[in-house]
Amino acid sequence: MQKDARTALESLLKELEATPAENPEKQAVLDDLTDSLRQMLAEDAEQQTLLDRLQTTVEHYEVNHPDLTTMISSMINILSTGGV
Repeated sequence: MQKDARTALESLLKELEATPAENPEKQAVLDDLTDSLRQMLAEDAEQQTLLDRLQTTVEHYEVNHPDLTTMISSMINILSTGGV
């Protein structure tokens, strides 16, 4: 996820958390949305960690295992292009 998008989602989450609901039904809608945003932000952090680990693997194995590092590099490109 791009930094601008992440920042916008974090701002939206803060605003939603500060918004009082008029009734329990509306509170449930707000809660559902905030939960979804938290999950998106958490998954993005996990995916970024995966990309970091893949890149570290490439750096460690690129000399002795070029086929492996080519495959991992391709995966990094695919994930990055997909917005991960």
